[in-house]
Amino acid sequence: MKSKLAFLLVLCASVGLCSPSFAESATTDAQSFFQKYVALGNSYDASLAQLYADDAKIVNTRYYPNGQTKTMTIPMPAYKQMIVSSMPLAKAHGDQDTYSKISYANESGATKITALRHNKVKNYDSWLVLVIRKTPAGWKITQEMSQSRPRS
Repeated sequence: MKSKLAFLLVLCASVGLCSPSFAESATTDAQSFFQKYVALGNSYDASLAQLYADDAKIVNTRYYPNGQTKTMTIPMPAYKQMIVSSMPLAKAHGDQDTYSKISYANESGATKITALRHNKVKNYDSWLVLVIRKTPAGWKITQEMSQSRPRS
């Protein structure tokens, strides 16, 4: 039993997963990734869609003025197309978001980014959660959970 534990500790240390520097590096990478996400969105750059993995899971909960909610899962190809097609409209309206209460949590080889998003045009706050993971193509969003409100 001791030899198995020793082997696992050596293996873990050799790939850097047990060291604090692995978590720190993942958090630093996640912070840089999120800064890029915000910059692309606020400059209306459609390449924002390329930050998403092709199989990312997108879930949005929509809050209606009458108190009803609707949670929907959006297929990734459709979501990428929505991002690309909405950028010119967002730019025409000066629609931008600011983010606060940003936190990063490393979980099972991924990083969960949670932020309170403020939409300037609609003037409301909503939570955004992105799960990012390092892939052969670089860091990608593999899951997004967001909230939205229709125009009143």
